Amino acid sequence: MGNRSPSASGGPLNADMDVRDWRVFSEDGQGGNRARTFACTRPLPAAERQRLARQTPAATCCFFWAAAGDDGRHYQVHCHNAQNVIQRCGHGYLAVARALSLQDASLPITLLASDNTPITIEATGIGLEVHLPRIPCQPDTLPVWAQSAFSPAPVSAARAGDDEGYLILEWDPAVDLARVSVGIAMIAASSRRAVVATRAGAGTDFDFLLRYFAPRHGVDEDPVTGSANAVLADYWGQQHGQTHFRARQCSATGGVVYSRLTDHSVAISGQVEAWCKP
Repeated sequence: MGNRSPSASGGPLNADMDVRDWRVFSEDGQGGNRARTFACTRPLPAAERQRLARQTPAATCCFFWAAAGDDGRHYQVHCHNAQNVIQRCGHGYLAVARALSLQDASLPITLLASDNTPITIEATGIGLEVHLPRIPCQPDTLPVWAQSAFSPAPVSAARAGDDEGYLILEWDPAVDLARVSVGIAMIAASSRRAVVATRAGAGTDFDFLLRYFAPRHGVDEDPVTGSANAVLADYWGQQHGQTHFRARQCSATGGVVYSRLTDHSVAISGQVEAWCKP
């Protein structure tokens, strides 16, 4: 449901700001990941955005407004958790696209992320697709700390992006990834990268399974992570030559994410539904 948003001090922040709540990647009875969208009529300073995000710790807060020189197809978007700006937020971008569809925005549209990276949103036969930049994965040495932080331990490692990018840890397909015990404090002390745990989907209806940990960025374990699925599409694509994937994130909430490799991007999609507090 849409509503007007108060400022942190209790007064009206923007009389024309429409606020909506969404569940994203919630297919097959999965809880998905929550996002709150703020459709703004003017740019909001970072401090105001972060104050509002701290008031909504259970959901990612996504603020968007028409970009300068608006042609109806370009929108500035900033996604925040309670602690930080999120540089890439697949579920947040899908929620923004769904909110824009209620405003009769014409697809395709381009979202300009916090660093002004263009994120294309398209409509396909299965719904909305977010095109995230493709980040190539490279094999890496399995860190010694990872063999202590997880039980059972992973069997191999890879990396994607820079020193604050992604560390990918793979488990044997026989391992129940949801039951792997995780030392969050050790991850936070040992890795500047977000850690993506994964295994092949053998014995399931999915191409791969995953979990995501980024305690250095205020996220001990994310319910469902579009950007991690984008990274893993490249990782598993290199191994098996696939271009289309259906994955399940094995968090307590759970979620289902579709990904598709293109030459320069990874298209992420999944169910987006309006969410109301019970």
